[in-house]
Amino acid sequence: MKVLFSLIITIFALTLISPTALAVQGSGEQAQRIEEQKTAKLEQQKAKQDEKKAQNQLKVCSSIDQTASKISGEINKRNSKYSKKTNSNTEERAKKSAENRAELVAKRAEWDKKREASFTALRAKATTDEQKQAVEEYVATVKVAIQTRRAANDAAFAEFHAGLKSLLDSYRTNYQNMNDQSKAKFDQAVAQAKADCAAGVDPNTVKQNLKNQIKSVKSDIKQSKLENKKAEINALVEKRKAAIKANNEAFKVSMKQAREKLLAVVQQAKPEL
Repeated sequence: MKVLFSLIITIFALTLISPTALAVQGSGEQAQRIEEQKTAKLEQQKAKQDEKKAQNQLKVCSSIDQTASKISGEINKRNSKYSKKTNSNTEERAKKSAENRAELVAKRAEWDKKREASFTALRAKATTDEQKQAVEEYVATVKVAIQTRRAANDAAFAEFHAGLKSLLDSYRTNYQNMNDQSKAKFDQAVAQAKADCAAGVDPNTVKQNLKNQIKSVKSDIKQSKLENKKAEINALVEKRKAAIKANNEAFKVSMKQAREKLLAVVQQAKPEL
């Protein structure tokens, strides 16, 4: 009887629960399910983002060595090309200078030979001792004037070549220093990119920073090529021309004076110089 009585009471109590209470309870459970679904969805989205970020980071970080190898190859190729061109130009200038010098020596020997023939003809025209002495003084003066001009012209060319070599050496040194600095700057950028990757820095940031550094390095290299020594070389050329012109003018004055002195003694002597 007691069991039956308890069962009747329980059934009676359940009939007293209001529909509103049941509805509220159901609504709360539904809201909880929706919230849990939202949370799960957000977690899935975040997981996908993290996975994508990890893949992107792996892609960027694993490509650093490849990028470094490519840029280093370009730098080495450019330096090799520059060295070959520089050596070729140096050899070509040395060869051309030697050829010009040999040609000048040959021309001078030819001129000397013709001049000696002229001196011989001039001596043949001198009949008196006074005329013969005047001719010898003239010959000696001409030879001194020629040697003086040649020495002065040789000095002008030597100064020009020394100045040119100094300019080119300076350019090469500056160019090499700029390349060394660019290489060091690039190596530092690569090392920083690797360190950022290891530290978990955003891959897009790593990629952009490395890109900016590479752009800066290339700009430095381009700037090193813009150094132009043309104006300074032209200044050396003009200085050499001015020196040779002055040497020739001094030679002409000496020749004019020697000729006038000879003609004063040998009125009919007309040497062919």
